[in-house]
Amino acid sequence: GGFRYSAKMAFPKWVVATVLLVLMSTAISAQEENCNFLDEHLERAINSFIEKLPRERPETIEKGAEPPEGLNLIEFKFVNLNTLRPFGPFLTFCRNGSKFVQFDLVNRRPLFLIGTFSGNDSKTHRMESRALLVRLTAQFEVEGSKEDVKLHPTVNLPVSMVGVTMVLKSVDAETNEELGTFIGLGRPSFLRSLWHGMLFSELEKLFAEILPKK
Repeated sequence: GGFRYSAKMAFPKWVVATVLLVLMSTAISAQEENCNFLDEHLERAINSFIEKLPRERPETIEKGAEPPEGLNLIEFKFVNLNTLRPFGPFLTFCRNGSKFVQFDLVNRRPLFLIGTFSGNDSKTHRMESRALLVRLTAQFEVEGSKEDVKLHPTVNLPVSMVGVTMVLKSVDAETNEELGTFIGLGRPSFLRSLWHGMLFSELEKLFAEILPKK
C-alpha cells in the first residue's frame, strides 16, 4: 500500500518537473530568439565602424588572376565606399551562446569600379563601371557590453544591385589625350556578376581589416 501511495505522490512531482523543464527550455529558446541588447554603446560601435570605411579601396588581386593577353593591369579600385550607410533597423539576436547584430547597408552615392590597364600599343585603357544602388546585409558577432563592446565581421550577403553600367576609355599614354570611348551595352547579368564577384569579397576583406576577426 505504501509503495502505491508513494508512486501516486511521485507521479505528479515528475509531471511538474517535466512541465517546468519544458517551460524553461521554451523560455531559453524565446530568449535566444528575442535577444535584444541594442543600446547606445552598440550603436556607437556601429557608427565608428561606418566612419572608417574608405572612399577608395584598391581591389586585392588574387594570385594567378591575370588580365587578357597584351594588357598589363595597373590598378583596380572601388570608389565611394564611404557613402555606405545603415538602412532599416539593427537586428540583434543570440545563437549558441553568442550575440550578433545584423543590418543592411545602402550607398548614398553611386559606387564605381575602375580598372586601369596599359597596352602594348602605348595606350592606357580604363574601365569605369557604375552601380547606382547597392544593398547588402552585414552581420557581426558582438563581444562584450557597454563601453567594452566589440564587433567582429561574420558574413556579407548581397540583397540587390540596380543601375549597373560600364564605359571603356582609351587614352594615349604620352599625351594623355582621350582616343576613344565605348559605352558598354553588355548584358546586365554580366555586369552584375562582375560586381558580385569583386565587391562583396573585397568588402569582407575590408571589414576584417577595420574590425579584426575574433
